Amino acid sequence: MNWIKTSIKSSSIHVRGGVVVPFIFLIIMSLLSCGKLQGEFALKYPMQDTYRRVTADVEFKSNETVHWIYKLSRVPTRTVRVAVFLLRKEIVWVEIHTSVNEVGLENGIIYGSFDDLPEGQYRLLLTEAMNNTKIDVMDFVVYADGE
Repeated sequence: MNWIKTSIKSSSIHVRGGVVVPFIFLIIMSLLSCGKLQGEFALKYPMQDTYRRVTADVEFKSNETVHWIYKLSRVPTRTVRVAVFLLRKEIVWVEIHTSVNEVGLENGIIYGSFDDLPEGQYRLLLTEAMNNTKIDVMDFVVYADGE
């Protein structure tokens, strides 16, 4: 008789554990889906048909039009507004252009281009627009056509 009581208590604990495990799983999944956005930059120079990943220092001529993309490694489950800042190095970084793009389940890529930039050092900065969390940054140099 004592053995039966122990067995009943053990099975009731097992049922509670069966409820707790899915609850913990849901919490972990929601934390992972709210994680930091990450990805990589790619560029398409004139006379190229495809975008190429940025793996080294980036530089291009001031008269070139360069198209860029930022492909997220994981598409967010909710729509996220991403602020794109183009900065130029003076004494400090000076904002010269700003735009806001939305990424989500339908679109995990941010597009843009550079053209007719004067020579100098530049930075492309991506942040989450709602909380200013930095997503990524790409530094590049624009040089004069004659160099």
